[in-house]
Amino acid sequence: MSLLAKIVKVGKVVFSQMGEKRGELQDKNVEINAETERNSQGKITPRRALMYLLVILFAWELLVRPIISTYAPDFPLPPSMLEELITMSAAMFGFGF
Repeated sequence: MSLLAKIVKVGKVVFSQMGEKRGELQDKNVEINAETERNSQGKITPRRALMYLLVILFAWELLVRPIISTYAPDFPLPPSMLEELITMSAAMFGFGF
């Protein structure tokens, strides 16, 4: 067996194990979300409040800010926070940074 074939074989084993663990983590995340939803009884939770805030901030960055900068270029705007919003969204959805 050549060296390249051994490396490919080891890579397949590693990636198959990573896929299995990722599936298990996703299943656990679904269970946690379902339990949180049952316990909240329709009330707003900190996670849900943060998601609403992120939606409002994304709307500002992607819809309102470009319109203001196009039609009123002299209007002073705060610096863009799109990178921070993307990082927070990735964290909320469980993706890496």
